[in-house]
This record gives sequence, structure tokens and C-alpha cells, in this order.
Amino acid sequence: EDDLWNLVFPHLRGWWRRLEAVQPDGLTDWLGLWNNQTWWCEAKVGKPGLKSLRPSQRDFGYECIKRGVPIWTCFGHKGRQLFFLNFQFDTSVTPPFLRHSPPT
Repeated sequence: EDDLWNLVFPHLRGWWRRLEAVQPDGLTDWLGLWNNQTWWCEAKVGKPGLKSLRPSQRDFGYECIKRGVPIWTCFGHKGRQLFFLNFQFDTSVTPPFLRHSPPT
């Protein structure tokens, strides 16, 4: 995930930080502040899908979705960086906070 962060970070709009938090369990890996909003993004390396997330990560995401807060997941997979919104892993999308796609 370090390599994924280093690749994507320069292309993020606003102020972003990695959250290396142990508690609360399930908190996303990345936190962004841009366009008067808070952005949550989980980072994963591997095949995109709900099974890639720990139960506590899924719980955090579902709480966000339930409250109308967008939750993003960025997967590094086969040399690409793929973003998904609200656990909709069937189609990757470009988030508004991304300046342009990182090189593959």
C-alpha cells in the first residue's frame, strides 16, 4: 500500500494524509480535505471486490453509505490504480478529487 500511496498522492486535490490508525478498527487508510468536504478512501492492493475488505472496514463503509457520506476504495491491481465509490466494485470511476489518472 505504500507504493500505491506514493503513486496516487501527487495526483490528489486538496490536503490528504495517510491514517495509520489502529483504533477505531475499520477506519479508512486515507483522509482528504478538498472542496469543503471530507473524503474517505480505503487503499488495497489486489483484485477489487468486497471480499478484499476486512469486516470492520466494510462496517465503517456501510455506516458512511447509510449516512450519505461517500466512501472510496482505491485498488492497485495489475499495474493500475482503480477507484470505486460506495463498494460498487463492478465499474471503476474517476473521483472528483483526482487531478488526473496516475501513470500505469
